[in-house]
This record gives sequence, structure tokens and C-alpha cells, in this order.
Amino acid sequence: VSAETGELIWKLDYEYETESGPTVYRGRVFCAGGDGNLYCADAKDGTVIWKVDYDPSYYFAPLLTDGRVVIESDDRYLVCANAATGVVVWKVVINNELSASPISAGGKVFYACEDNHIYCRSLEDGNLLWTSPEIQGGIESAPAYSAGRIYFGGRDDHVHCISAETGEELWRYHVDWDVDSSPCVADERVYIGADDGIVYALDAATGKKLDKFKAGGKVNSPLIIVNGRVYFSCSDKYFYCLR
Repeated sequence: VSAETGELIWKLDYEYETESGPTVYRGRVFCAGGDGNLYCADAKDGTVIWKVDYDPSYYFAPLLTDGRVVIESDDRYLVCANAATGVVVWKVVINNELSASPISAGGKVFYACEDNHIYCRSLEDGNLLWTSPEIQGGIESAPAYSAGRIYFGGRDDHVHCISAETGEELWRYHVDWDVDSSPCVADERVYIGADDGIVYALDAATGKKLDKFKAGGKVNSPLIIVNGRVYFSCSDKYFYCLR
């Protein structure tokens, strides 16, 4: 749709419903269809450029980075393909389903699984580089990367920071409830919401609390930051903007 008016420009028929969000990359739109195909379409007119039956999970948006698309399949594989052609580059078995959207930085792919760990793989060949310590209660928070560190929330009432090189814990910050929100990082601050209804601003290097804001309900949504403002939705049925 038009960002200016909301007018429909084009639509793509998946044949079956999907919960996957789209990812826009280099003038193309990538999305997992409920029909078992990963679609690549022209962002201007919706023309399908290619579709491949990876049997993708339709819960998380595809990860696009360095000319490759990475997606989880329903049969518990992590699949990496050429974004231009859809040809598989590598495919590896994962022991558990992903619990949040994967991210990429520095030639690595980072993702959380239902077995309560964060995993790191090489984007080049899919080799497993490290596995984080177990997070009691699980991880529903998509990780964020900044300056060699990985940040995420845990269902153990903590915000976590681990090394992107080794997976070792660097710090953790205790809150009063689960942290299912996905963080954002800017200006050496980590912003993340929790089920206690608070959005926290933490020092990215140390985890020290710098500020907080109390919303009217649980903050489970991802946080995004644009032009110095933090945006998120809340269980109190309001959408917030902080500065």
C-alpha cells in the first residue's frame, strides 16, 4: 500500500494464510506463504520473481543479509538461500523450533530456540560457532546486535547481554517479570519493555539502569527507535512514542 495515502497498490495471493511478516531487500519483497513456498516478488508491482518450496515456517519474517535469505523450515531445518535466485546455499538441522526472528551481523546468524538457548552460526556455511548458556524459562525476545554484543530478554525476569564472539554472558539486569519484548539499541543505550509494564533504558556496556517509563500494561511488542524516538505498543491498547 502507499505509505502516503494507504491506497492499495498490489497484493499477492499465497493461496493459504500466513502469519509471517514480509522483508524488503534490494527492491524485492520476501515472505513465507502458508502454501509451503518462500516468495520473492518485485516490490514495485508484486510480480513473483521466484518461489521455492522450502516448507518455511510462517511465523517469522525471512532474514535478508549479504545477498542471502535465511529462514526456518517447518521440518526443523535452518535454510540459507541465494536471495537473487532462491537456490539453497546451505541447510542445517536445528534441534528445536525458533522462538523469535533471527538476526545477522558480522557474517554470523543469531537466533533463539525453544530449548532456551541463543545460537550463532556462520552465514557462509551454516557451521555452529557457539551456543549460549541456558536461559531458565525460555526466550521469546528477538535478539539485537550492537558493538560486538547481543541483547535479548528472558522469561527468567532478566535482560541479557552476551558476547557476539563467544556467547559468554557479559551482564544481566533483573526486572520484576518476564521480558518478551525485543530490544533496540542506540547511542549506547538498550531500550526494552517487560511484562511489569516498564520500558527500561540500560547502559549498553554495563547494564546499569539509566531511565525507565511506566506504561499502562504489559510491553511485549518489539521496540523501534527512529530519529531519537522510541515506539512500541502495549497491552493497554495504546501505541506509545517516547523521547
